[in-house]
Amino acid sequence: YNGGQANDGKYVSLAFTFTSTGTAFNNPTTSWTSSGSFDWSKSKPVSGDFNGDGKDDLAVFYNGGQANDGKYVSLAFTFTSTGTAFNNPTTSWTSTGSFNWSKSKPVSGDYNGDKKDDLAVLYDSGQAADGKHVSTLFTFTSNGTGFAAPKQTWSSTGSFNWNVSLPTSGDYNKDGKDDLGVLYEGSKTADGRRLDSLFTFTSTATGTKAPVLHWSGGVV
Repeated sequence: YNGGQANDGKYVSLAFTFTSTGTAFNNPTTSWTSSGSFDWSKSKPVSGDFNGDGKDDLAVFYNGGQANDGKYVSLAFTFTSTGTAFNNPTTSWTSTGSFNWSKSKPVSGDYNGDKKDDLAVLYDSGQAADGKHVSTLFTFTSNGTGFAAPKQTWSSTGSFNWNVSLPTSGDYNKDGKDDLGVLYEGSKTADGRRLDSLFTFTSTATGTKAPVLHWSGGVV
């Protein structure tokens, strides 16, 4: 939640938790409030059990701006769950090379099957010389206390437009490893309907297989 700015100019962010009753959600409780400046507008949150203790945590992929050398800086913060609230965030990864937050769509899942959720980022790599849109998938493996440096697990060969891609995670083939699913916005039909597609990228534990088209259809 965006808490605005304090009198000293610091950006205030909050986390609220709505516990489930099994049929509905309880009223929200404040499970974390920033003390230092934490800018909501530079935050992309995902959830997962990153330390493998059986409780889901919060991770925020954060825009660190640009360094003096022009490189884009991105960070990952992890807020571990106590069961009733979230601990203050720890920095679980900081980019070394240029990594542009505005070209990143983060999701979480246990991609290597070790019972700790990892971080994956679908990244906009621009356009090739032939005009094809290039998308890249990076995986940040959790070691229980932080994330390893990103490993490129897939890069598009045909045109794959990041701008019309919505990624999510799940174990779609029931092999104990989470995979990536991407809902992809296609072109419009003659009668004005939009043709969308659903692709699945199966995890091999060390990489990602090329996407397979599982559904395509018209959306009103």
